Amino acid sequence: ETDLATPLFKLAERHAQDSIAAVVLCSDGRHTTGPQPEDAAHALGGRGIPLYTLGIGSVKNPPDVCVARLDGALSVFLDETIRLTAHIKVSGMKGKSCSLALTRGDKPIQQRELKLGDDGWLHENFEFPADKAGPNVFTASIKPLPGEVMTDNNSAEAIVDVAGDRLK
Repeated sequence: ETDLATPLFKLAERHAQDSIAAVVLCSDGRHTTGPQPEDAAHALGGRGIPLYTLGIGSVKNPPDVCVARLDGALSVFLDETIRLTAHIKVSGMKGKSCSLALTRGDKPIQQRELKLGDDGWLHENFEFPADKAGPNVFTASIKPLPGEVMTDNNSAEAIVDVAGDRLK
């Protein structure tokens, strides 16, 4: 994860009374988490501190399949339907295939093959019955593909609390 904005905000706060001629930001420009970098640039500009950027790295995204998050209802009742969505960001993998697996612990719930296209987002929906009361930890994962640069982002978890009894 790359947060370009928070360090700039902290710099502006820590040195609010100091005289800073300028800030130079060296980056590939891939901001993936945190506040918007534009807001941080405005905060520096509001203090009279110019921000200069120096682009580094490749203009192409590295080959990657990232399971960015798994989300859905946080709680359901036993025997209701659990609905989860895996949000997958793909870059540099056009024409390749991968296997997306949804598990609870080491128990497979569902698995499907995905044909990867242009860079962008895939949203894969899962629906299945809630058959185990209590907190259920689900994991959506994709096995690393040949040529994939980062593999530590190939899974995401969600916890769904399954209530055994309805209130009467």
